[in-house]
Formats: sequence, structure tokens, C-alpha cells
Amino acid sequence: MSQLREIFHFESVSLIAGDHVKFNLPMAFSAHVLAYGLNRWKDGYSSSNQLNNMYEMLRTPLDYFMKCWRPQSQEYYAQVSIDHQMQNTI
Repeated sequence: MSQLREIFHFESVSLIAGDHVKFNLPMAFSAHVLAYGLNRWKDGYSSSNQLNNMYEMLRTPLDYFMKCWRPQSQEYYAQVSIDHQMQNTI
């Protein structure tokens, strides 16, 4: 548990469910849909002055995904919990 706390700065990431579990697959889907919308309708976001908001919405989950990747060991933590009952690693 302390090793996971060192790897992930839980307090700095606000994408936590009420049970303190971060679910990467639903978050990845949401980030994908946001990125698709930005790619498809970037002119609309730009003309409505919302482009920076969209970049910010994408930055948060992407920063978190980068924290989940351990390049030295080629591991990606797909689901992380600060609860002792659920700690899954892929």
C-alpha cells in the first residue's frame, strides 16, 4: 500500500469514485470521446472560445494515465485503490 502511495499521488488527482477507486477504462472512454469531439469539431470549440477548456478537460485524465505507466517495469496500473481490499495491477 505504501508503495502505491509513493507511485501515485492520490491526493492530487480528483478523479476518484466515492469508494476511492480509480477506474481507468471508463475514464479512458470519456477521454477518447472528448478527444474525438475536439478533433471532429475543433473549429466550433475555437469559435465559441472553449478550446482552452477542452484542452484542460483532456489534460487531467491524460496526466493521470501517464502516472499509471511504469516504463522501467513495462507495467500499467489499470485500476488503483487506496482501499486495502482492492489493488489490481496489469
